[in-house]
Amino acid sequence: MENDILEMLMPCLTERLGEALNQDQSYREAIKTEGLLFEQLKNMMSEEFVKEMTIDRMKNQLKEQKDLLMKYFYAAQISVSIIEKKAYRQGMKDLLELLTVLSKKEDSSSLLERI
Repeated sequence: MENDILEMLMPCLTERLGEALNQDQSYREAIKTEGLLFEQLKNMMSEEFVKEMTIDRMKNQLKEQKDLLMKYFYAAQISVSIIEKKAYRQGMKDLLELLTVLSKKEDSSSLLERI
């Protein structure tokens, strides 16, 4: 039964988290940075780019790729940490809202029983 309720609530909770993330400037910037670094990596590793390289250029390219890959991993970690933080906070807000609604429902049902 608990799983059924959670399954019913998941789309709503996911939508609320998505809205919260879309409103977060730091998240939008992190995702943008991550995307730009990914595009740079993809371009750097294209077949056309590699075909035109000399041996000396390949040696330098490997260091550049390694550095860019490390920057990409760091950017991805930042994005994930923002998501985790926002998900936790949004979860706490949702829990508080649910408890408030249940509390009000309980108070009103108790009142109706007394009347």
